[in-house]
Amino acid sequence: MKSTRRLFLKETGLVTVAALLPVSAFSQERLTAETNAFDPENLSRLDGITAETFDKWVGSTFRVSLDGQSMGSLLLSKVETVEPQTDASLPPGAEWIGRRITPAAGVELTSFLLIFKRTGSMLPQQTYMLDHKWLGRFPLLLVPAGTKGRTLVASFSVLKQKAAA
Repeated sequence: MKSTRRLFLKETGLVTVAALLPVSAFSQERLTAETNAFDPENLSRLDGITAETFDKWVGSTFRVSLDGQSMGSLLLSKVETVEPQTDASLPPGAEWIGRRITPAAGVELTSFLLIFKRTGSMLPQQTYMLDHKWLGRFPLLLVPAGTKGRTLVASFSVLKQKAAA
């Protein structure tokens, strides 16, 4: 690539801007527990989670934040268990397209959905921090559902060891 005055000015301008920024701007250390959704302490609240964990909190409010900024609240409206599909559940002549999860022997797969309702502005798909007075604070990927985006869904698929017979 040929050096030109324009290229020189462009690159020295970028270096000057970078030199003026604090070193912490280039560091992962600047993420605090408030903004680091995947901090081990936040994730540990999801250990052993089941649909039953949330069943008793249907109708309760969860505060939502993103990068330390409050995004309002959500109402847990429903917990829905998702039954695994089997070949027998397919219509005659239908075939699986794509991948199907088949847990290893001795492992059980359970899936469930949390369905939240929101008033106010729509939230885009994002991993938010949810805070509940009894369940604590934990990260959750929320996906808008429906045309108005006032319903948000979180999907869980949990693998656990089957009890020995």
